[in-house]
Amino acid sequence: MLGVPAANIIMVNATNLPDDPNVEWKAPVVANLILHTVESLDIQAICTFDRDGVSQHPNHSAVYFAAASLCLANLLPKGRYIYSDQLHQFDSRGMLLKKAS
Repeated sequence: MLGVPAANIIMVNATNLPDDPNVEWKAPVVANLILHTVESLDIQAICTFDRDGVSQHPNHSAVYFAAASLCLANLLPKGRYIYSDQLHQFDSRGMLLKKAS
């Protein structure tokens, strides 16, 4: 998927992060998971939802804000190629247009 080797695909089973639009994911918790993954693998870019998430899903937005906070705070490891201009985000508006057609 997106050129990512299967060995580098990580499924997170965190009971404090249920797939539920009624449960707010805390950005610092998600940021810690992202940072751990970036430090563990040779990550060169982060792809995330935009700030609105798909269909205004709050968990999607939490992923965006967590990744953005890491970039803004310069917490990502030095020597990696992840800077705020390399935080790729999926445009929710395009997804909503696709769902509507």
